[in-house]
Amino acid sequence: MHPRRLSTLLSKRQQLGQIAAAIDALQKRKDADLKECVRVIQSCARLGALAEGRRIHQLIRRVGLGSDVYVSNHLVMMYGKCGSLEEARLVFEATPAKNVFSWTILITVCAQHGRSQEALALFYEMLKQGIQPHSVSFTAAINACSAGPEFLPAGRALHALLRRYGFQDAVVATTSLVSMYSKCGSLEESVKTFESMTELNAVSWNAMIAAFAEHRRGLEALRTLQKMFLEGIRACSVTYITLMSAYDQPSQLKSARYIHDCILRTGFDQDVVNVILNMYGKCGCLQDAEAMFKSMSQPDVIAWNTMIAAYSQHGHTSEALRFYELMQEEGVVPDDYTYVSVIDACATLGDMEVGKQVHRRLGDRAFQVTELANSLVNMYGKCGILDVARSIFDKTAKGSVTWNAMIGAYAQHSHEQQAFELFLLMRLDGEEPSYITFMSVLSACANAGLPEEAHSYFVCMQQDHGVRPGGGHYGCMVESLGKAGRLSDAEALIQGMPFEPDVLTWTSFLANCRSHGDMKRGKFAAKGAIRIDPEASTGYVALARIHADAGDFQEASRIRKLMLDRGIRKNAGRSIIKLGTSVYEFTAGDQSNPRSKEIFDELKRLDKEMKRAGYDPDMTHVAHDVEAGQKEPLLFAHSERLAIAFGIISTSQGTPLRIMKNLRVCGDCHAMTKLTSKITRREIIVRDSNRFHHFKNGSCSCKDFW
Repeated sequence: MHPRRLSTLLSKRQQLGQIAAAIDALQKRKDADLKECVRVIQSCARLGALAEGRRIHQLIRRVGLGSDVYVSNHLVMMYGKCGSLEEARLVFEATPAKNVFSWTILITVCAQHGRSQEALALFYEMLKQGIQPHSVSFTAAINACSAGPEFLPAGRALHALLRRYGFQDAVVATTSLVSMYSKCGSLEESVKTFESMTELNAVSWNAMIAAFAEHRRGLEALRTLQKMFLEGIRACSVTYITLMSAYDQPSQLKSARYIHDCILRTGFDQDVVNVILNMYGKCGCLQDAEAMFKSMSQPDVIAWNTMIAAYSQHGHTSEALRFYELMQEEGVVPDDYTYVSVIDACATLGDMEVGKQVHRRLGDRAFQVTELANSLVNMYGKCGILDVARSIFDKTAKGSVTWNAMIGAYAQHSHEQQAFELFLLMRLDGEEPSYITFMSVLSACANAGLPEEAHSYFVCMQQDHGVRPGGGHYGCMVESLGKAGRLSDAEALIQGMPFEPDVLTWTSFLANCRSHGDMKRGKFAAKGAIRIDPEASTGYVALARIHADAGDFQEASRIRKLMLDRGIRKNAGRSIIKLGTSVYEFTAGDQSNPRSKEIFDELKRLDKEMKRAGYDPDMTHVAHDVEAGQKEPLLFAHSERLAIAFGIISTSQGTPLRIMKNLRVCGDCHAMTKLTSKITRREIIVRDSNRFHHFKNGSCSCKDFW
């Protein structure tokens, strides 16, 4: 355990011991002092010590102090802070002479426990009974309205009432209005209230900065900070923690560094440093994040978690796992957040070994903490170990994310019937399908080329569940129609979409046009992809190939030259295979591996066996301007082939191979991998940019649709 966390835990235990000793001492006396009892109640509230709080409450009743309003108010507050709202309510009801603070405390407790309606009912009941409200009473009621947009009308009513009672200049109450309007979605009213305030303190400025941050208005949040400095108000750690939550995009890096400089000039504690780390991580500036991490004398578990999550979220999964190993070497004990980040990194990398180690380490806790179970279901699902994923799914308490992870796993691995059945079970279980749920179900339809089923789910999504379809949903519909050969219907859907199709929709339509030999629509799709993202190579490469397929080599050359003139390069194919604790990456024609000669010898051996089995290389997957004699060697050295050959020579007979590729598998490599799985009697799982392929005994789970 980290030293700081250990000292905190020991300190709490010592304080609990002191409270117990104080209660024991009071019980031995014939008369208990009121002030001493209240001090013990306050200590119980501060530590959340419910058991000790109940003991002091029993003592108070025994000595006859239970009807004292001062004591009762503190008991209500204590029970609220200890999480026992029912006991707080009972003490309140039993108080004979309630004052404004009695009501205000219970209103606060209800609001803190998410019981906003109850809090507001109490506030208005207090007014009904003729008790004059305090500005703090308004603050408590306004905070209850911060629960969400549905409470905006109630918040506005309280604002009007606040003015009627003459509290419009009460800084705490009006600051709570600034926060309430923001949380209810009305940034305009939040700004208007802030600008109308006659007195502003640090909390008021922080509330306005938080409002801008909540609405992703980073520039306005930063300008508010600068105005705060000009007013002579010193920023505190809360200010910076709040402000930095608005900065999570690479485009915001300049502002993020400015905030960092402000903090360096002021100097703050570990919590602020951790938030800076998180900000750099979210902005994708991993070098700055790591430099700051290394400058920390004793990074805590939160700092380690931030680095692991940052590397994982930006695709540097090997680095994420390296930090996990370093963390353990430094003696920092991982927490649940660490494990979730590590499991997610394993899912992205396809690293079953580390993932299994974490699973074993968690034991039964994996089923008790929903976030851990969700990550494990996702990891095993992405790695194709569906039986283990389903076993964890069946044993854990399920939320929407759990259902989505399992349905998504079935969809990714071409088990569309299981995905459909689980979707039905989800509805029968009372869990409402979400935007992501329908993405998974529709992708299952798309992968299998089931347009009728896709249409049924598309209608169900809107009419039965009120989920508005997004670009991904429309893309799945286009894909399902395209794979079924209904290209005219797919084209009509694209043209009738309520928004511009994204690049993925255009490229999936393009792939289906090519596979069905519809060059006219293929050109239309390629031009659409180029129009949406003129800096990406995908559309240009596809359009050049379409012209080459049609024998128009001059136009194909013109498009390739246009790419070069615009500085656009085709993405290099990269394939990754993990063996043991090592990760190996291959690019097309790669000869950097120490066993490169053995790899190419194995490819030659496989090539001979495949040709005896009838394999005929498909040269359409090589650029037309490559000399005929060079086309087959180029196909021969595609990155996934190198990874497969390396896996074969590095593992025992029959060991499954797992490959990840950053691009879509070409048709020739797909045919080659099917034959390789049959010749070597191995299952070969390839995860390309489009889907999972399970090659076994000469066939693929995608049924040659991808």
